[in-house]
Amino acid sequence: MKSLFLVMIALTQLLSLSIQADPILVGSFASQIRQNQEADNDNLERIVDDAALKDLKKRKQLVSLPSIPGVAVDPRLKEKLRVVRPWTARFLKDVGSEFHKVFGSDLSVNSATRTVVHQKNLAKKNRNAAAVEGERRSSHLTGATIDIGKKRLNERQIQWLRDRLVQLEQKSLVEATEEHYQAVFHVMVFKRYSDTEDSTRVALK
Repeated sequence: MKSLFLVMIALTQLLSLSIQADPILVGSFASQIRQNQEADNDNLERIVDDAALKDLKKRKQLVSLPSIPGVAVDPRLKEKLRVVRPWTARFLKDVGSEFHKVFGSDLSVNSATRTVVHQKNLAKKNRNAAAVEGERRSSHLTGATIDIGKKRLNERQIQWLRDRLVQLEQKSLVEATEEHYQAVFHVMVFKRYSDTEDSTRVALK
């Protein structure tokens, strides 16, 4: 009986979090499929292993996460995985700089590029980890996706980020999900983001 009561409380809390999140940012199978469709349309390969990772870095297809005020990297993130596609780096520079101007603090990048090998190892520890094959495989394998942590953000900061991501998703520049099990915003940035000069220069109300 006690365990059932605890489960009900947990479900109630999860439902409450889902209600607080913007409906546009609620994760779905359709969102996973769209991320992979975008990756395929842009001919983004899924990064198999460290050798492929190294090759993409050498060819400047992957660049380092921005080191600027407004963007911080979780120290637990492995050095070799602190890289993203150039347009994802630009997104972080834009949003991170703006966030720092408003709040004087940083957004924390908890996860970025992953290899298939890394994702398989992650799946052994986390049953919620996405697949490495099929139309619902993890978009982290493309190098275009990051996770931004929520734990160190207050409600005003979280709402600011929600609003920004909703604006960008409505412009079809990102596909974002507000996750609650892991307390992150999962954001895949589309290649077309680089072609949009004013992509993040929309005043937030």
